[in-house]
Amino acid sequence: SMLQEWGQKHDFEVIRTAAYQRNESRISSTSIREQLALGDFQLVEQLLGRPYSITGEVVKGQQIGTDIGFPTCNVNPQRRKIPLHGVFACEVRLGDVYLPAAVNIGYRPTVTESGDALLEAHILDFKEDLYGKTIEIIFREKVREELKFNGLDALKKQIVDDVVQVREILNAKKKTA
Repeated sequence: SMLQEWGQKHDFEVIRTAAYQRNESRISSTSIREQLALGDFQLVEQLLGRPYSITGEVVKGQQIGTDIGFPTCNVNPQRRKIPLHGVFACEVRLGDVYLPAAVNIGYRPTVTESGDALLEAHILDFKEDLYGKTIEIIFREKVREELKFNGLDALKKQIVDDVVQVREILNAKKKTA
């Protein structure tokens, strides 16, 4: 009713819409964020009618990934609160091409003590410069929580393991698709 009053005062129309439900539960942005936090990307895809993704411009980072052999596309998620944290098996869409990627969303506790959450996508077997280009990161499965390691060597060892797991996850998904 408040929106309708404002609409009359400021010359815009308010249209009431029906709430959507699934299994007698209301589908809402809150319920979708809860499922994202749980890592249930299959359910999120059903609720949204499409896979969950984040789109953004690739920006220059600190080059730490490149220095340890895992260059990343840094994307500013431009959100105050991100519903996802951890390492994920994803696909990165560049135009009509979909590439496998290991993605970290978080605060990089091994590298820094503070700062904003970052999204870093390591596109597997990919060497092109994407600075300034817009990419879409499509989330398929959570690999693990974000962890703090005792230095860059320990982080690099874990990334090697993460990349192996991402390949296995995405290859298994291809076979069932």
